Amino acid sequence: MCIIKFITSIFMTVVLFFSSLCPLFGGVSSVRYIVNADDLSDEIPNIVDNVNIWNMGTQFYDPKITSDYDVTEFVKYIQLMQCTGGTPERDLFKDPYDTSTYTDYDFEPLIKNCRGILKLGAKPHLKLGGVPIKFTSDYNIGGDFAMNIYPPDDYNVYYGYIKAIAEALVDEFGIDEVRSWRFGCMTEYENGGWFQAKSGKPKDSMIAYCKLYDYTVQALIDVLGEDITVGAHSMTVTEGLWDEADFIKHVAKGTNYANGGKGTKISFLSASFYDSQPGKYTSGKTLPQTIKYLKRTAERYGLKDLFYGVDEGRILYGNSKGKNDDQLNMRITGFTWQAAYDARLFTQGINSGLDYFSSWGFLSGGLFDGNPTVSYHVASNLAKFAESKKARVVSAKVKAGIG
Repeated sequence: MCIIKFITSIFMTVVLFFSSLCPLFGGVSSVRYIVNADDLSDEIPNIVDNVNIWNMGTQFYDPKITSDYDVTEFVKYIQLMQCTGGTPERDLFKDPYDTSTYTDYDFEPLIKNCRGILKLGAKPHLKLGGVPIKFTSDYNIGGDFAMNIYPPDDYNVYYGYIKAIAEALVDEFGIDEVRSWRFGCMTEYENGGWFQAKSGKPKDSMIAYCKLYDYTVQALIDVLGEDITVGAHSMTVTEGLWDEADFIKHVAKGTNYANGGKGTKISFLSASFYDSQPGKYTSGKTLPQTIKYLKRTAERYGLKDLFYGVDEGRILYGNSKGKNDDQLNMRITGFTWQAAYDARLFTQGINSGLDYFSSWGFLSGGLFDGNPTVSYHVASNLAKFAESKKARVVSAKVKAGIG
């Protein structure tokens, strides 16, 4: 009898458990969004109009679109990172090691690359600020990126170099054309792996970068005038050697190291944004938090009319190791879920006031060659929404019931 009761109780428990699941499987849920097409808000930017190039080399000397998928249909700016110095290969001199002269300029590599970018129908986004090794005694090609991480010994010598670059570009392309480009100063300026004072101290490094930015911008203004687009790229997504808020405060209301005036010209602020691995978010800020930090800091110091970008990002590492490393080429995957990842990221950016999110590439062979990646299809379609306006979602309701 006891055995029968025991078996019966077990049986009934199992039956009741599975019976309890039926309403869940049979339940009907609906999500209701009320959208008023007459109540429009902000304009949608072409958030995918920028690509970043690690080393310009010679790839734009005679660029040819060999793929059926032309990224320049939506890419409008090509960002040349550290294009004016930091290693002997990047330094624009006939002899980068010859410290007996600081004016043996060779700007032809930069000019040829800019000419090629214009041929594609895009505009150069030039990352200035890399310090040539001959400008720094005891230069240090180190850090995480094998660049000269130390500032110039004489900022006036550095100023003369940047001014000469601007003059050479104007001579080649005309002042109106060059004014239509974008300029930056350094990559991830508060990242000690890119730039720091020789002391390595946070405050010294902050001051050194503020000087570098001021002299860079002054050189541009002295050739191109005030009507230029120039900005600065921080990490922000994770903590750097020093707080980028100190730089933002400096350009807003600090004493300009180059001209002694108040503040320094700035048009935009950009950041990096990376997730660590697929499904593993960064240990730092989310994308909305990254943008919010820059924007709130700028507005707190009176900088109201800036635009905001992400100069590099996506996903750093894969879940498995390749032949040499587990870093992802172009920081994207080939899985179809990359589309959902990109859509989520771009939606967050647009809703947070982001103007652009730069990519490392869209085709399997880089910028011009190969098959389209998943990210290409997302970007090419998203670009079609540019200049349209978002419809405001009035409310959302969730209803659940048993079918």
